[in-house]
Amino acid sequence: MTTFIVAMVVAILAALLAIPAVAGARCRAAAKAPPAGTPVAHRDVVRAQLLALPGDNGPIAVRPEGDTIVATWQLMGIPWATLSFRAKLRTTHALHLTIGDGVVEARMRVGSVAWETAAATWMPRAVVTWSAPRVPDFGDGSAAMPITPEGARPVAQLVAHVRDVVTRAGYRFEPRP
Repeated sequence: MTTFIVAMVVAILAALLAIPAVAGARCRAAAKAPPAGTPVAHRDVVRAQLLALPGDNGPIAVRPEGDTIVATWQLMGIPWATLSFRAKLRTTHALHLTIGDGVVEARMRVGSVAWETAAATWMPRAVVTWSAPRVPDFGDGSAAMPITPEGARPVAQLVAHVRDVVTRAGYRFEPRP
């Protein structure tokens, strides 16, 4: 019996030690440096470019929160949020971006989405509960592609759009657990 308990404790400790290693590996895989020779823009310019990322009624929402910038998928007031789409959309992601000297650090949050409908307007309202994942998945390094109205909202596409803005400004995109 004691051997079993010791084996279980060792297995649990090994799993707990592996979590930071896996998280670090995923973050390193998603990091991207700007192309060689790219001029480094001023910090205020990068901030303005990130805040302008959504465009007019785009699928990405970007807002400042103190010194950080939060980029997430647009959920509120969207005309394409039909009942079938809302039934499929149960999770969303956010990137908390901190602009440093030549680097933009990104921390991921995962949101659990619950939909409510206001009786007066019948417009859907998303209620999101945010958490920090133990092993964040920043996607597979894919390139940004156009987003279809009721298509999937994978984290890889959110990261790709933000990462493109960051690297074009001459900054390194650096995910953090």
